[in-house]
Amino acid sequence: AQKLYHMEDANFEEGWATIRRISLELAAFEPKSQGQATVKLEMEHDVNDLFSARRLRLLAATQHLPAAIWTMLLVGLGIVSVYVFLFGPHSYRIHMAVTVLTVLSVGVVFTIVIAEDYPFRGIVSVSSEDYVAVKEVANIVFHTNAEPKDKTKDTTDDER
Repeated sequence: AQKLYHMEDANFEEGWATIRRISLELAAFEPKSQGQATVKLEMEHDVNDLFSARRLRLLAATQHLPAAIWTMLLVGLGIVSVYVFLFGPHSYRIHMAVTVLTVLSVGVVFTIVIAEDYPFRGIVSVSSEDYVAVKEVANIVFHTNAEPKDKTKDTTDDER
């Protein structure tokens, strides 16, 4: 959704719901040993970091360079172009080549600025691979924790 720049809140509700589910399941987990308590504490810190990182990513996805910076960049391009054009090499061809190459190099910088103006959309963007990896690990961890409970229920049902 972000790469296509669909930034409506509804597009991100599934992600928030998943993080809330992880947080609630972690809060409900009762450690049975000091080691489990330590792991739970670290996981709580990681989930809090995940909440913060997701919030900051969504904020960054909607922000871009202000108009004042774009104005300064364009005025700077104009000044540099005129300044370089006013140099007076002996050959007109060299004069035009230097001017064109300078403007092209500034154009490359502008291309990078434009491509990174919205860092989470388009071809040149920050990927969501890390978030997907965390989501997969969380699903594995919580799925693994759910299995022993099911086996206990099956054993209890068989014994009755």
